Amino acid sequence: MIKRHKKLIVIVTASILAVVLALTVFIKTFFTPERIKTLLLPVAERALDREIAIGKVDISLFKGIEISDFAIKEADRKTDFVRCKNLVLKYELLSLLRRKIAINELSLLSPEVNIVRNKEGIFNFKSIGAKKAQEEKEADKEEGLPLSLVISKAIIKGARFSFADDKNAMPDIKGSADIDIKMRSLDAQKLSSDGEVNIKFDEIKTQSKNIKNIFAGLKYSVAIDNNSNTLNIGKTELKVQNVPLTIKGVIRNFKDSPDLNISLLMQKTKASDMQRLISSFIDVKGLGLSGNMTADLKIEGAPKNLRSNGELRLDSLKYNSIAANNLYIKFALKDKRLEAKSATASVGKGRFSSQGVIDISKPGYAYAFNSKIESLRAEEIMNSFFPKAKDTVFGTLNANFKFNAAGTSADAIKRSLNADIDFNVKDGKITNHKMLDALAIFVGIDELRTINLRQANGMVKIKDGIARLDSIFTSDDVSMDPSGNAGVISQSIDLAFELKLSQRLTDKILKKPSIAAYVKDEQGRGSIPLKVSGTFAKPSYSVDIAKAGKRAIKKKAGELLEKMFNKDKQEGGEKKQKPVEDLLKGIFR
Repeated sequence: MIKRHKKLIVIVTASILAVVLALTVFIKTFFTPERIKTLLLPVAERALDREIAIGKVDISLFKGIEISDFAIKEADRKTDFVRCKNLVLKYELLSLLRRKIAINELSLLSPEVNIVRNKEGIFNFKSIGAKKAQEEKEADKEEGLPLSLVISKAIIKGARFSFADDKNAMPDIKGSADIDIKMRSLDAQKLSSDGEVNIKFDEIKTQSKNIKNIFAGLKYSVAIDNNSNTLNIGKTELKVQNVPLTIKGVIRNFKDSPDLNISLLMQKTKASDMQRLISSFIDVKGLGLSGNMTADLKIEGAPKNLRSNGELRLDSLKYNSIAANNLYIKFALKDKRLEAKSATASVGKGRFSSQGVIDISKPGYAYAFNSKIESLRAEEIMNSFFPKAKDTVFGTLNANFKFNAAGTSADAIKRSLNADIDFNVKDGKITNHKMLDALAIFVGIDELRTINLRQANGMVKIKDGIARLDSIFTSDDVSMDPSGNAGVISQSIDLAFELKLSQRLTDKILKKPSIAAYVKDEQGRGSIPLKVSGTFAKPSYSVDIAKAGKRAIKKKAGELLEKMFNKDKQEGGEKKQKPVEDLLKGIFR
């Protein structure tokens, strides 16, 4: 029994060796390196309409056809568009019995691809495959080649790629990639593919920034149905710098006029990873993301007129000294208008909410927003967004903003800004500000360098680079009502206000002769009509002579009338003169 088994093993082994030997001899004799070159070169050159160079060709029964120093030339036939250290074509063994080579797997080792767009905007790959399909078919019939090229698997390792734009409109890119994909044909009209693509962008060079070491990985699954002209995207996972994104959906009519219906989901992700990704492309100095964030986005329609809607949630966002928690944004895109339907966040003990639209069809973008601030600390906002005025304004702020503008730079926004703002500050103070320092020096009261506010409220209207202010500021010792214009860009000021002082400060101001003449209202408190001009950095104060003079005339006339009617009273004419006295005093009030 044992002898029979041994005999059977020997027979089977010998048969296998005989088949392998026969196939090897067949390959070495029929598919010689010279014959392979003869088979491959004309077909590939006609298909690509480019000259192709091939180095050494090695044929193995199990390894397949290995080609070294493979290159596709540029249209000038001098430089290389693609070059590859090793190219391996694996074939089906059974096809050899029919004296054919059926290639089903392609492996590339260390390929290099150089893409260039010239000054006329033409890419160097545009002319590849330019010959008509009919011409290619006729050429194939003439050759009658025993070659079948149906790639079901492609592996690319250590690929290097570069892109250079001579028009300087797109960034120059250098990077590497590893690709492992599979393709299956269910029938003549249906194809499915899945695989993995890993890319490293070594350098992305723009006119303003040099971005380095960006990693992206893609695991995908797609199915193409040529009958229905549909591309179905199965569960596809994209990860860029540790930021994951899941993609699913369908693209209908993908050959002619694609119609997308795709969902993108970013599950719970570390916000710090997103910050690192964003900071690689744009300057986010002062911005800090922490905690977790999630996003859900749906995209529909044609590429030129996409529609989308989605939500974004972020645990915490900090910009300089101001922190926003539980940030939620609900948005939609339609007709190239990005709408923030709702944006809310908790800021300290207060709350921020906003709604608005960004028109992305206009150069530089245009946007309009309505925003509301409730019980936010004024110092946090000033310190974060107006660093030149740091530690000058304090208190609890409530405000409503309605504004529209265009542009992405601070100067462009200031030039185009139109806004209506109403504000209210309670239990705060203004200090360390050059306008107060200059005021204190002008009236000779050092206490005016700091004003402890009970309340401040007002309205600001901004148009054509000019801000119109109407406001009231009150404290225990001071009240004032600044109104007038200020330059948003020039920082110029042209304001007028009545400075009203407590009795304590009135007594101090009387010691300054240049101002004492304009002091005291009807109640005897200090009241000075002032003007301020110059700039916020260099304010210049003066007494409003027109108002002060009118007040002085009224005061002097009142004193003369009082003296005159007091004399009449002493002579016994009080009842007779009373109506006349009231009338005249009313005129000069």
